[in-house]
Amino acid sequence: MAEQKQLLEVRKKMKAKKPSFFARNSDKIKRIRKRWAKPRGLHNKIRLSKKSKPKKVKIGYGSPAQVRGLHRSGLQYAVIRNVMELSGLDKTKHILMIAGDIGDKKRAELLRNSAEKGFIVANAKDPSDRLKKIEEKYSQRVHDKEEATQKKQEEVKKREELAKKKEADQKGDDIAKVLGESEQKDIDRREQEKVLTQKS
Repeated sequence: MAEQKQLLEVRKKMKAKKPSFFARNSDKIKRIRKRWAKPRGLHNKIRLSKKSKPKKVKIGYGSPAQVRGLHRSGLQYAVIRNVMELSGLDKTKHILMIAGDIGDKKRAELLRNSAEKGFIVANAKDPSDRLKKIEEKYSQRVHDKEEATQKKQEEVKKREELAKKKEADQKGDDIAKVLGESEQKDIDRREQEKVLTQKS
């Protein structure tokens, strides 16, 4: 354990001195991404390790093999996606990394379970605060959904009422038309009767 701590300190000092490795001309040309790409040109100054040029990736810049890939606390990273993966891990040996491609609901569940079992979560600075924010967000989403459904129901009711009113108006118009037709028939009959009586 003491040896591991010592190696972690060595790694820290080495990382402080280590230069940043970028692809050639990535600072000048926008389309070249800022990541390391092996220099392959015949006259490439980085490949030839020229004095004033950026440094080339070499094996000497690597961390000590026994602590390579470990967290600064000396624990081993464990990426988790569900609660079942927690069962095979030990809190004295592992530090958790919750996968970035999972949703808030599952993330909240993982944060809750990891806190209960005493695990440290590397990619959550304050797990309790993060959990609180997720729960607030989720409750707000549920509230918004309920409001939206209520509005929809109200709109449907209004439409139904309007449809009923239209039907009632149409029925009234039809009745009025029928009444109008019958009255017209009566008037016509009376006129015909008058004409007949006059003739006689």
